[in-house]
Amino acid sequence: MADIHAGIRDVCQGEVIELPRRDGRERHFVIENGEDLLRLSQWASQHDYYFCTMVANDERLLEDHIFKLYYLFSAPDGFLVTLEYPLNDPLHPTKYPSIRPSFPSVEPLEHRLYDTFGLSPHTGEVHSGTLLHTPYPPEYYPLRQGRTRDKLEERARAYSPPTHSASAIEMPEGMLAMPVGPIHAGVIEAGCFQFHLAGEVIEEVRIRLGYKHRGIEKLFQTSYTLERGHELAERVSGDASFAHSMAFCHAVESLAGVEVPLAARYWRGLLLELERFSNHAGDIAALVHDMAFELLASELAVVREQTLRLNQRVCGHRLLRGVNVPGGVHLLHRPHLNDVQRTIETLAARLLNLGKSVLEMPACRERMVNTGVLTCNEARTGGATGLVARASGLWKHDFRLRHPCGVYAIPALALADELRHTVVLSDDDLPSSIHRRVPIYLSDLQGDVFARLALRVAEAETSVHLVARLVAALRQKGGRSEPLVVPLEKLLRAVPNFEYGIGYAESWRGEIIYWLMKGPRNTIFRCDLRDPSLFNWTAMRQAIIRKPDPRDPTGRRYLENILADFPLINKSFNLSYAGHDL
Repeated sequence: MADIHAGIRDVCQGEVIELPRRDGRERHFVIENGEDLLRLSQWASQHDYYFCTMVANDERLLEDHIFKLYYLFSAPDGFLVTLEYPLNDPLHPTKYPSIRPSFPSVEPLEHRLYDTFGLSPHTGEVHSGTLLHTPYPPEYYPLRQGRTRDKLEERARAYSPPTHSASAIEMPEGMLAMPVGPIHAGVIEAGCFQFHLAGEVIEEVRIRLGYKHRGIEKLFQTSYTLERGHELAERVSGDASFAHSMAFCHAVESLAGVEVPLAARYWRGLLLELERFSNHAGDIAALVHDMAFELLASELAVVREQTLRLNQRVCGHRLLRGVNVPGGVHLLHRPHLNDVQRTIETLAARLLNLGKSVLEMPACRERMVNTGVLTCNEARTGGATGLVARASGLWKHDFRLRHPCGVYAIPALALADELRHTVVLSDDDLPSSIHRRVPIYLSDLQGDVFARLALRVAEAETSVHLVARLVAALRQKGGRSEPLVVPLEKLLRAVPNFEYGIGYAESWRGEIIYWLMKGPRNTIFRCDLRDPSLFNWTAMRQAIIRKPDPRDPTGRRYLENILADFPLINKSFNLSYAGHDL
């Protein structure tokens, strides 16, 4: 595997400084030459580095008095690599070189940073209004230092947005533009989809989000401390409450340089898998409902409801809120492990039996196969993540395997073995010690709706196996006298101000990443978070639009979806509006 140091030696011409990191799984480099940043990004793309996120930080009141960008990459050798780029050009203090040619997935982050910081690439390939729409004043830039909540609110109240309506979109002859949203007919969040139709075939779709912007990152900086920020993190995206709070807690614990007690790691792993199982069950039910198999859908919905009730019994909240705290977990009472194991096994049997029936039903396969295809190449170049990427053939893209932490990093539990066999390469590849009731083969993962549904069934089964192992581990080692929380307040106060920590968790949608910088008195100077939906909205558009079929060597066949396919494709992704809009 290519080491980042080799890349720096091979392509960088200017000075590159490596800074120490407390976590041995991280690397941090300062690159002041923009051309070196572009060359190293191209090298990273060629050597299978995955672009995780880009963080902007206003450090004009700190030592260097400039804006800085932090690019985070996932390396194939298991390291998290940060490239720090200072915007130190006095003539262009808000401009930076774009790595978009090497990593196109950076585009939505560049639009977001333009709205929130006023930073833009030298090429000028960004526009305002992606996150902050026309009701916000121009040059609002709420995440710049010194722009307090009171000043921002006063400026927003004094601004009168333009009242003119949007101009009509010119369409080729015979084409129709059909807008859907932002307000929809169901109990879902707001988002606008403008379809360009040729007859019923979707030629193009423009997706506009931002209607659910709540100023989450500003709230972290102005209203929460490192010890209390998990309370906001678990409200970023409700159906991934536990994963978001877990990622935030990991970032705080990384800053403090501590590892939570063993029993707390077991509980975190168990509850994360319960969250994954319940959401996959709900998505399977919703997909079956969209195919008009109401009886099957209702039975699957009961499985999700019973899992949420199990969550309530375990920790007092259906969405697993109030459990994660920096330093460990807080449980109102020690749950009955027999109840957890018995319930999840019963629910798993129902889910897998129903899921297998759906996957084998000819009418369902006819509806799902070759619908909403996201090719492997599109998933790779567009930065798709989580289940969406795995369903397109990138089956190893899982932060539980790529960057194991917590229970996933404990060799004795061997959770990685279960994770690696979620997708079966062949019957001979499956060890006799691992039994799959609904085996999903790599050949099934063609990036269509069927692949995403099949993988949900497979991942739900894997979660049940992981829960069983964690329940057994808690019985053996998680004694009642073992503490579940390490106090962090004093440890955090000893950490120098303006140090940063990175936390992540593989949620049921994909990896959630928190980048957290400590301020004075354990305040939060900067909190940047990246939900998997940010990248996967772009992937969903690619799955919808008309395009040549890469499996056809003649180039005459096209992958097409009609308007009636959109609800099914949309549900097969099931992305978070709130996780994108922040």
